[in-house]
Amino acid sequence: MAELEYFLLTATLTAIVVDYTDTGDTPDQQRISGTIEFRPRIRTGKLLWCPTLTPPQGIALAPIKARFDTDGVLRTIQDAPVNEIQRVTVTGDPFTLTYNGQTTSNIPQGATAATVETTLEALSTVGVSNANVTGPDGGPYDVTFNDALGDQDVPQMTATNATVTTTRAGTLAAGVKLTAGTDVLGLGTYDPASKSGGLIYDVIFSNVVYNKGLQEIHPFAFVAEPDWAGTTVDLAEVEKIDPAPNIG
Repeated sequence: MAELEYFLLTATLTAIVVDYTDTGDTPDQQRISGTIEFRPRIRTGKLLWCPTLTPPQGIALAPIKARFDTDGVLRTIQDAPVNEIQRVTVTGDPFTLTYNGQTTSNIPQGATAATVETTLEALSTVGVSNANVTGPDGGPYDVTFNDALGDQDVPQMTATNATVTTTRAGTLAAGVKLTAGTDVLGLGTYDPASKSGGLIYDVIFSNVVYNKGLQEIHPFAFVAEPDWAGTTVDLAEVEKIDPAPNIG
């Protein structure tokens, strides 16, 4: 059964700017924020007739809009990073928590959320301000990993005299899924001489901010290769080609 296939495109943008933040004169690396559009190089309104799809159908490939957040990471407009939450249910007195190989001191069964937070943040694998603990005295406690441990999938804690469950997994929500240029689209293979064929995406930037102001990043294009289907591709590593003549 033939079907459309996709790849996950990831990227992080960094600008080299004048030294603002520390002593010395070595240029700083600063994350870039902005919006980005991946525009298939197919005439607007044109349908790709795909008789080998199951069922056969016409496909319109619309432009995909995404963004670079202030962390410089590429993600789709609707996605946002998520801080992980783990719930601790106390079953005995005292209890301990272990995170990434380090174990807390004994915590009284009826401890306040603030006590649990302070004890947990005393671990070097956690650190101050990287965990926020809420809940009634004695629990259950909800541990939200944030700041340096936020926006990512973190190791699950283990415990003595307590159970730990992940109630919300953390994620950076990074990347954008795009259609791969597989044979079902009927676009052929890219020809460098004529600069045509295959599935080409023009990449267009707008609202770009770094170095304390609005900036510009010139557009470019790339070919979505058939063998990218089902893989993760780093935008920094793809071969760039010239954008369409009417872009930039």
